[in-house]
Amino acid sequence: GIRALSDYVHSLGLKFGIYEDYGTETCAGYPGILGHLSVDAETFASWKVDYLKLDGCNADIKDFDTGYPAMEDALNATGVSIAYSCSWPAYQEFDKMKPNYSAIAHSCNLWRNWADIDDSWESVYSIVQWFGDNQDRLSPFHGPGHWNDPDMLVIGNYGLSPGQSRAQMALWSIMAAPLILSVDLRTINDWARDILLNKNLIAINQDPLGAMGRRILKLDGNVEVWSKPLQDDRTAVV
Repeated sequence: GIRALSDYVHSLGLKFGIYEDYGTETCAGYPGILGHLSVDAETFASWKVDYLKLDGCNADIKDFDTGYPAMEDALNATGVSIAYSCSWPAYQEFDKMKPNYSAIAHSCNLWRNWADIDDSWESVYSIVQWFGDNQDRLSPFHGPGHWNDPDMLVIGNYGLSPGQSRAQMALWSIMAAPLILSVDLRTINDWARDILLNKNLIAINQDPLGAMGRRILKLDGNVEVWSKPLQDDRTAVV
């Protein structure tokens, strides 16, 4: 069962995450958690889940401001530490609602803000542009324990060139974004692995200040400069 799978994943030195949905069904049509938050939270805890991604398909987005905090309460009641990834603001942003990022940062450890990423540079670039355009209202709520999430790293698949892969890793590091991989670790190629294991970029991403990098210059021709403050009065630039 799932507990055996969790034990196996942990034996490899990895964390075990699971996907669910706040609505009646997941985006793929499987059962959601609506109506049984506590029992599902207790089940996840018994499986030793480290990370819960809670999507928002098949739900009324007007209920998110109470529903996502209710799941936070259910998770906390288990006494087990489970990182809580919310899709709360992403659906509201698409519906032209104004997300309450203060409340979101209080309840969630990380949250998706915008479009799902796909394995293409066009997708990566559009997400980066959205974050740059909205950085003033996102960055105040970003920091240790509560992170804006531009979605997964797609490095090591088939859609990005080596140069584009380096750009995604650098930008995600500057933005202090969660570095969540979307690649088969059994077959990843050498150059992609080297990018993902770049110690300097990881150190910038994991800087204790946890500050979200900002776009400080944008010129014609897709030339941009992003900057991130680091501890000890240092600055990272890409």
